[in-house]
Amino acid sequence: GTSESSAHTWNGGTITKAATCKETGVKTYTCTVCNATKTEAIATTTNHTFGNWTQTKEPTCTAKGTESRTCSICQKVETKDIAAKGHSMGNWTTAKEATCEEKGSQTRTCSKCSHKETKDIKALGHKFSNPTVTKEPTCSEEGIESGKCTRCDKETTNTLPKKEHTFGEAVVVTPATETAVGKQTKTCTICNTVVEEE
Repeated sequence: GTSESSAHTWNGGTITKAATCKETGVKTYTCTVCNATKTEAIATTTNHTFGNWTQTKEPTCTAKGTESRTCSICQKVETKDIAAKGHSMGNWTTAKEATCEEKGSQTRTCSKCSHKETKDIKALGHKFSNPTVTKEPTCSEEGIESGKCTRCDKETTNTLPKKEHTFGEAVVVTPATETAVGKQTKTCTICNTVVEEE
C-alpha cells in the first residue's frame, strides 16, 4: 500500500476573537478538504474607547486648566489643556480725586479674582480767571499780574513783557560823508534809553 498527502487548502479565515486596544485577537483558518484548523494572532488596535472629558483642574483668569478622559478597556488616559478664562474687569472707580497740583487715581477689580488695576488721573492744573495787573510794564521793567484759582483759591503771579521804547527824533552825532557813514542817536522819551544807528 502507498499513501499520498497534499498541502491544506485554507479558507479565508474567521475572526474568532476580536483584537482590542489591550489584547491581541485570533483569526482561525479551516482546511476545506480535511477540516483541519490553524490560528493567527491579530495585532492590538489603536482605536480606544474613551469616556467623556472630565475637568481635572479648573482654569483661572491667568492659569490654564486641564481635562482628561479614560479608555474603558485599557485605562489609557488622555489629557488636554483648558484655556485661561481671562480677567473680567469692572468699571473704573475713582479712588483719589485729582486736584489742581496733584494727580488722582482710579481702580478697577476683576469680578472673578482679586486682581486689581490702577491708573492715574492727570492733575487738573489751576484755573485762573480775571487776572489783575499789580504793576504796569514799562520799556525798562517787566510788569506783574496776579490771579486766584477758581478751584483752590491759590494765588499766582505772572510777569508781563516789557513795552517797546518810545523814541524821539533822531539826533545826528556824526554827519555822513561821501566816503564814510554817519551816526545818529535816538532817546526813549520814557526811560531815556539811547540807541545808536548808522
